[in-house]
Amino acid sequence: MFMEDTPKQLELPLGLEGDDRDIAELVDNPDWVATAEDYYPVRFIPKRTGGMRKIQEPRPYLKKLQTLISNSLARLYGPSKYAHAFIRKKDGMTRNLRSNALPHMGHKYLVKLDLQDFFPSCTPQLVGRALKYEIQIPDWLYSLVMRACFLDGGLPQGAPSSPMLSNITARELDYRLARLCETWRREAPLDKRPFKFPRVHPIAYTRYADDITFSSNYDLPPKTLRKALRRGRTVSLEEQTQKVWALHNILHPVRTIIEDCGFQVKEKKVKRFKAPQRLEVCGAVIGKDTVNAKRRQRRFWRGRVHKMIKDMEAGTVPAGFFINEKGERQRVTKRLFRKIMGKVAAVCAVSPQLKPYFFGGKDQKGDEWRGELKHLRALCQQKS
Repeated sequence: MFMEDTPKQLELPLGLEGDDRDIAELVDNPDWVATAEDYYPVRFIPKRTGGMRKIQEPRPYLKKLQTLISNSLARLYGPSKYAHAFIRKKDGMTRNLRSNALPHMGHKYLVKLDLQDFFPSCTPQLVGRALKYEIQIPDWLYSLVMRACFLDGGLPQGAPSSPMLSNITARELDYRLARLCETWRREAPLDKRPFKFPRVHPIAYTRYADDITFSSNYDLPPKTLRKALRRGRTVSLEEQTQKVWALHNILHPVRTIIEDCGFQVKEKKVKRFKAPQRLEVCGAVIGKDTVNAKRRQRRFWRGRVHKMIKDMEAGTVPAGFFINEKGERQRVTKRLFRKIMGKVAAVCAVSPQLKPYFFGGKDQKGDEWRGELKHLRALCQQKS
């Protein structure tokens, strides 16, 4: 439900400097609907796992309007506790890649799957149904969302309003999958049917954008043992302790729920893992009692920042330069430094114990660190 103090109109600016479109006129014009002319030409960026990602960035006036819409929806919408992407920190609670992996810690079975074309699959019909029945937004804001936040029948990647609207649309999916995990094969054992084994381990469910993860310690005796018990044959203790993985059996009802909610499963991204295999969720490695970034990432960024500092301190290159992987001298530009800080911050979000090393401060033991990125910035600002 929306709050009583919700404003009746957006605090719209009269216009943007250097832009020929007036946002107030767009809002007041009921016939205006965003088209491809309101977006920059489509560009593609490489994905981490291969392939190219299509980016449709709106022009400044539309981006400003979509940002205002997203901020207004944030005041009305409370995300489900199973969603961990595109959510701002609130009441001291941070939702990120680490919080997405923590519910799966200590589990030995893992199932991962992706949703096919997540943003384009959020059609105006799905989003409109969620807006009307999930959070019950006012009519003026509903009309504005329908006119300003869609392109080619879906949510465009690159629009500031798409993340919020996608979480609203997938809210029903989150609760239906979570309910399935709570009730999946929880029947009590019957004396007359000893081959019915109840599930005693819970199934954890999280969603990070279009990445869906299930995990559990749920397993069953092998089929031969269940058949023997059903026929009343006496089995040995060794046979009774044999277990097989049964978590993957949940995939069929999961697909049914996903398709019923208007999405599709990307079949080539369905993956099953079993300990002692490395259990990884969205780049976070899950252990028995820990969640960490990949060791390769942690070592790479520690080594790279350390090498840049040593190159400058040793005097082999002037201040503000370093030797890159090709053995060439390269300048540490503002853009490169911001990129390094972003990559390091992503690693520290999953492995917070590395934050003092890169950004300074005290660690868990109380030791003080200078902050390698702070030291690198100071060296770059020195005059050569």
